[in-house]
Amino acid sequence: MDKKTRVLNAMDGKEVDHVPVGFWHHFAGKDEKGEGSVKAHLKFYHDADLDMIKIMSDGVWPVYPDEIKVPSDFAKVRSGGAKGSYVQDAVDRAKRINDELQGECCTFFNVFSPSTLLRMYVGWEKGFDFMQQDQAAFQSALNAIADDNRELAYRVITEGGCTGIYASVMAAEVDRFPAEVYEELIKPSDLPAIESANAVSNYNIVHLCGFAGIRNQLEIWKKYRWALQRNP
Repeated sequence: MDKKTRVLNAMDGKEVDHVPVGFWHHFAGKDEKGEGSVKAHLKFYHDADLDMIKIMSDGVWPVYPDEIKVPSDFAKVRSGGAKGSYVQDAVDRAKRINDELQGECCTFFNVFSPSTLLRMYVGWEKGFDFMQQDQAAFQSALNAIADDNRELAYRVITEGGCTGIYASVMAAEVDRFPAEVYEELIKPSDLPAIESANAVSNYNIVHLCGFAGIRNQLEIWKKYRWALQRNP
């Protein structure tokens, strides 16, 4: 059984010759961007003889203002648009890797949720504090990145040749804030990428990410189930 059939069969609940194997890590330095990232992904895949590749989004970032010093600065975050570097860099990376593979295995492009991308940019705790202090500005930034994530998810599949996306959602840590706040503030920005990917692929993965050993409120993500259903 070839690698691609093995992974798709497993996702379809069909018989496989053995459990598909896939693991990954972040790439840094010369392996973070451009051709260095493409070569690093392919080398890791071949060296480890994996059944699939999760294409990492290291070095692929939304358009941010020069600095976010105060909570209201989140309102300065803008969508980069369909031709922006955030979307285009992701599509280019996916296409280069998939062109080299020529359909040998399944690939899934890592798409971080907007809230994760914002917290990564300003710092985990600082981002959370700013989010609490000015939810309107934070929501504006989430919406801008969600627009780009919708485009990115669609195009890494339709143009980049990926099997699907690997959507990473987080920020539902226990004791952080009530579930209803996540529902109102974070969820609307999580779903566009997932819905966009589901429109063009039946093979998308959602990762419920933990952080720093803090437990998540898993009941929050149960409400996403309708968005994660496979296409008929």
